[in-house]
Amino acid sequence: MPYATYSDLQHFQVQCELPYFAITMDSARRTIIAADNNIPFIAEACAELGEVRLYDVRRPAELREALAEAEILLCRSTIRVDEDLLGGTRVRFVATATSGTDHFDIPWLERQKIAWTSAAGSNARSVAEWMVAVLLQLHHDGTFDLDNRSIGIVGVGHVGTHTARLSEALGLRLILNDPPREERGERALAWSDIAFSSFEQTIGADIVSLHTPLETGGPYPTFHLLNTASAALLKPEAVVVNAARGDVADPDIFLRRSQQDCAPSALDVFPDEPRIDPGLVDEVQIATPHVAGHSFDGKLLGTQMLVDALSAYLGIPTSWRYEAVLPATPILEGSGEAKATSGDPLVQVHEIVRQAYDPLRDDAALRSTMDADPVTRAAAFRTLRAEYPLRREFRAFRVRGDSVAPEAARILTGLSFQLI
Repeated sequence: MPYATYSDLQHFQVQCELPYFAITMDSARRTIIAADNNIPFIAEACAELGEVRLYDVRRPAELREALAEAEILLCRSTIRVDEDLLGGTRVRFVATATSGTDHFDIPWLERQKIAWTSAAGSNARSVAEWMVAVLLQLHHDGTFDLDNRSIGIVGVGHVGTHTARLSEALGLRLILNDPPREERGERALAWSDIAFSSFEQTIGADIVSLHTPLETGGPYPTFHLLNTASAALLKPEAVVVNAARGDVADPDIFLRRSQQDCAPSALDVFPDEPRIDPGLVDEVQIATPHVAGHSFDGKLLGTQMLVDALSAYLGIPTSWRYEAVLPATPILEGSGEAKATSGDPLVQVHEIVRQAYDPLRDDAALRSTMDADPVTRAAAFRTLRAEYPLRREFRAFRVRGDSVAPEAARILTGLSFQLI
């Protein structure tokens, strides 16, 4: 039976063999769904679709027990989904509440005719907003001036596209690189005539932001895409930001740039997570524990995308909608002092953005674990991700327009804050 593709309005896909009833199951009982308890509202969201058995990924025995009779696995990027995990189980459908699928052994899943999907794009805006908050913090600290700067975005998919839009709101000039999309003849941005540039041109920008998947083979491998040779093309005064995958950049680059007194770098991802190198954290100005995409909005959209895909796969309708459980947000306002004393609108923009999301909080939380032994440090990294505090996206916040200057208000509107 041929494979079919299902897509919803968020452009995610599920590769599955249809129809579902071709899979042998006991129709007298409900489908058993093993689900990561850190996927928000997953039990409530799947209540109409089957019997949900939650597991904590930090407790392997709990995961094995949940999988014992499960036909469905709903997970995050914190487990490796392969033969070691699923061999001999009844699982026929796997979905991750994350954009990336490098934790899936996709060839094995497809050989076993196990359907799979991801929540591609669900947290894209969250990652782009993390980047904005980081750049504004560097500007505020005086370590990098954002005025009249260019940003090179390597990888213009879901995250890269959101990063481009928010970068334009900050007044940054865009340089875009995405060889696979360029080869397919795609337009770089739907709202702009900007063409793709070469990798060499892109990493020659004032800010270099990496947003590629991790690919170790194929025509466009990204493992150590930023390596000793390519890093020689970076400007000493360029900020380097990686919120893609840790192995997209050779970690030695950040050590060398720090030793050479280059501009600051910011990392949200690291090689060998969760066993990250404290020395690498020491060499960058802002380091966060792989939480750039952890906005509550993005997590809930990921839940919705999984539920919609599972609903389509099972052929069972569901009424759960994530918008109904989004919490209210406070009204933000700038200080009169910042409005009166600063001629730089980005000072006021930073003041508002930091009320919505402060990257220094996550930076401090990660650094506080770096003196622990390796086992404790790895456990702490997992905990920082699993127990991440609630964070809403910019568009959820209203800002008092009379508390900021007109130019700051214009930038905030471009970042999707609601001016009232």
